[in-house]
Amino acid sequence: MSRAAIILKTTEKDILFYSDILWVRDALSRASFSEVYEAEEAEIISILEKNSESDIFITFSDLAFIDEEVIDSAAALFAASAKDILCAYNPESRRFVLWGKAPALADLIKQSGLDYDSFDKSKVAFSEFASRRKFLSSLSPSNLFEMNKLAKNDIIEKHIMGGVTFLSSDGVLISPKAKIGEGTTILPGTIIKGETVIGENCVIGPNSYIEESVIGDNSEINSSYVRLSKVGNGVSVGPFSQLRPDTVLADKVHVGDFVEIKNSNIGEGTAVAHLTYVGDSDVGKNVNFGCGVVTVNYDGENKNRTRIGDYSFIGCNTNLVAPVSIGDKAYTAAGSTITKDVPSGALAIARSRQENKENWADKKLSKYVDKKNKR
Repeated sequence: MSRAAIILKTTEKDILFYSDILWVRDALSRASFSEVYEAEEAEIISILEKNSESDIFITFSDLAFIDEEVIDSAAALFAASAKDILCAYNPESRRFVLWGKAPALADLIKQSGLDYDSFDKSKVAFSEFASRRKFLSSLSPSNLFEMNKLAKNDIIEKHIMGGVTFLSSDGVLISPKAKIGEGTTILPGTIIKGETVIGENCVIGPNSYIEESVIGDNSEINSSYVRLSKVGNGVSVGPFSQLRPDTVLADKVHVGDFVEIKNSNIGEGTAVAHLTYVGDSDVGKNVNFGCGVVTVNYDGENKNRTRIGDYSFIGCNTNLVAPVSIGDKAYTAAGSTITKDVPSGALAIARSRQENKENWADKKLSKYVDKKNKR
């Protein structure tokens, strides 16, 4: 006998940044159903009629902790009961799951809908095969808080078993889809979302946020944001920096404090030490950025790219007005605003000459003192 599953859709809630209906769908995929449907109540009859030769499992999308163990246990009870319908329920939440033959379920639902009280003759208490936890509904704010807490602890325990170190679980939230390598340490206040992959022997945190990103081995993300980015091996980021979407850091890159990088490729061994913005740029290897560098990538209408060659040195407080290219082993003098391409090996100086006016300060100060004395 083939078997299909129906997920009755309710208001979506996230458990560790992952929708409750996806928790249910993942469990059903592990339980080997031939078909899985997401449906409103009004659509159920047509689905049952389409699968008239199948055994059907019906659950709710807010029952995120219904897993393959519950499904298989309920299936075994159904098979042993010789009933056409079996309802396993939680009287506290009035939530239930159904195993049944499609025609019998269709007849019952046509008569009374999916009314909890209509299943009196087929009820089996959930306590016979599943804990209260498995029947928690995410629609209740108190249950949703409890479910997040339970899922958080389960996921941390799973990663501990895989060789990940947690000094404390305070403020740590990890998506069920995230992967973390052996030997990595997760420090307090760290949030890891989506299908993030973190390599081995990393240090993540404290107070770091990583979303849908890849972090290589032996890297450190300290008090920083990383979103939709790729970080190589042996990289250090932070503290207090941000990698925005489509940033790629090659191996051994150093990103220091108060740095923002967006939609850029940063070559191996390059250092962006502090107080710098790099946007829409392609940067070579072993480049050094001085403090306060800005790639001026937006002209009010278009985003333009900056290209910097290998072994270049970008002096402090340099503005690179895109589109512009800096050649290999080129230098820019501190305080320059670069608007033209710089050839390889050249030094670009784009600033006014300094002029010192002798005794200017004495005259200025004397006027100030005279004015203050007259008050």
